Amino acid sequence: MMDAGTIRLSVYERAGILTSACGSGACVTLLAACSLGLTNQRHARVDMAESSVQITLDDRNYATMVGSADCCFSGRLPSQEGRVAWMSR
Repeated sequence: MMDAGTIRLSVYERAGILTSACGSGACVTLLAACSLGLTNQRHARVDMAESSVQITLDDRNYATMVGSADCCFSGRLPSQEGRVAWMSR
């Protein structure tokens, strides 16, 4: 925690690579900080390597995140001819 309303967060992917941002990680970080008694604030700014987001926890500990979103990857999966995908409900 930088102060009661600001958290600095670094997130690493499985290969040990620092990511630019992680929305779900930002949400759970505020919840963890509240649960551990590190802050009593239910609203905080979470600063990450490339961006900041505003997180608010409601009385049920549901998180709302406000901030920018950018595409950081796109790709295509190769065709798997001869395979049939089944979907059921």
